[in-house]
Amino acid sequence: MNYREELFRILRGQAGDPRPIPDWMPIEAMYGIELPPDFKEVIAVFAPIDINDHLTLFRPGDPTWDLGRWMEETVRSYQEVDWLDVFSDPTEAARISFGKAGGLIPIAASDRGEHVFFRTDTGGSTTGISVFVGADCEFYDYDFTFMEWLYRYTVGEEVMGPNSASI
Repeated sequence: MNYREELFRILRGQAGDPRPIPDWMPIEAMYGIELPPDFKEVIAVFAPIDINDHLTLFRPGDPTWDLGRWMEETVRSYQEVDWLDVFSDPTEAARISFGKAGGLIPIAASDRGEHVFFRTDTGGSTTGISVFVGADCEFYDYDFTFMEWLYRYTVGEEVMGPNSASI
């Protein structure tokens, strides 16, 4: 399946006015990563946007929905959590890190307490998607590209944790 073609067909009516291409360098430098081209393309064409009335995609430099500012605030919030209080397994708590290569980088949020992250390796490449579901206090991992994950979300598949299909 061509996820880009299908996703753009679904979102086409939600594209905003043509805007300049976002400046990704400050965000990528801050976190020591390179954001995937499919993520950058979706953000450049559609963001800021609410998808399925729940998931918000932010845009670098937007006066109201600035991705860089939102990422900083989200990373700070997650770094302040004592993950030993959340996970009973200390090795699980120890593996959690935010805002740097080898950790989780926030990319989207829902109005239901879910946060979407890129998983990254120590070289700064993305290795998949992790979703933190606040109601479950749990991370759920998906081995998809951003484009595939977002397509699956838009068509109502279960990619925001258990029992999230068609929400």
